[in-house]
Amino acid sequence: KEVGGVFLQKSSESCDKDACLILKIAKGSVNMPKIEALLKSMDISIQDTYASLIKGFVLRVPNAASPPMRLLSSMKDVELIEDDSRLSVEQWAVERITPKHRHKSNLAPLNGTDVNVYVVDTGIWTQHGEFDGKAKFAYSVFGNRYGDDSNGHGTQVASLIGGKTIGLAKGVNLHAVQAMEFDGTGSVSNVLKALEWIAENAKLPAVVNMSFNGQKSGVLDSAIDALLEKGIPVVAAAGNEAKNACGMSPSDDQKAVIVGASDETDKRAFFSNYGSCVTLFAPGTNVYAASVPFTPKSMFGPPVKQSDHYVVTSGTSFAAPFVTASIAMLLSSNPSLTPVQLKKIIVDISEHGVLKPDSLLNSPNILLQIPL
Repeated sequence: KEVGGVFLQKSSESCDKDACLILKIAKGSVNMPKIEALLKSMDISIQDTYASLIKGFVLRVPNAASPPMRLLSSMKDVELIEDDSRLSVEQWAVERITPKHRHKSNLAPLNGTDVNVYVVDTGIWTQHGEFDGKAKFAYSVFGNRYGDDSNGHGTQVASLIGGKTIGLAKGVNLHAVQAMEFDGTGSVSNVLKALEWIAENAKLPAVVNMSFNGQKSGVLDSAIDALLEKGIPVVAAAGNEAKNACGMSPSDDQKAVIVGASDETDKRAFFSNYGSCVTLFAPGTNVYAASVPFTPKSMFGPPVKQSDHYVVTSGTSFAAPFVTASIAMLLSSNPSLTPVQLKKIIVDISEHGVLKPDSLLNSPNILLQIPL
């Protein structure tokens, strides 16, 4: 249950050498066909056409200062010609969890180098440019039934942990452990199978991210505790039902690190689970993450162009990766730290008392901060 889902896509056309321009035709002009014909006669490539909200074209021009462009600029029906500039989504979350004194001292954060992060989820679309060879498909309880990631959720989570541009711990090794099906759900038995594989195959130092939640399960909690005893810290999302996290699993496991979501106003996000089982909060609304170039509905359809897609989304699923990345950063500086020590350090270095108390419903007033 993620809130949001506004899909973004990087331009498939590079304008590093050529000029990508937007030409707007004056309101009321009837010369759009004439201008289109003129553009084609000058060998200017028309990338797109607008005819409803505005009239105009997206153009690709080998040289913006060429005579044809001067000719177009002088035409009375041409109202505007401007660069097709890039827009971006501000990743407020990283700014909020970065200690203020780090900005003043220009300290570079630890990057999680040589730490292995096991993302138990829907998989990871390893071809995404955010991963740049740092993400590997490690294990699937489904064999090859669903490919690398047929849903997108695991890719989003992994990109926040270790993506090369939007990840918090850019040096980590990401391992996809696929236990969730294409619809984003999974059985306890499949999660147990995934955790069993991690217990037998994980390379230390390691940390596990589990951005899912469900019915209370003593068996699942026992498996997590056993993994912790092997020296592998576990971070889990608190869940998005606006309920007490102690009534669900794995968010009821008080030995793991359980992460609730906060919003831009430093309140508990309205959907975030709460209560004494939550360890701390991290930003979980309007987070910018990598995604897959398809949806579950299209995965069995015709092939699509494999370009880098991004999504703006919300959920405790996307608060947990910030904590996972922070633990990986600590492990990169001291691989011998135990899960108990790591949990204590994360709580100690985070901000206390900054969240709006009336939104917390007996949750700890602790907001993640990146380790120095």
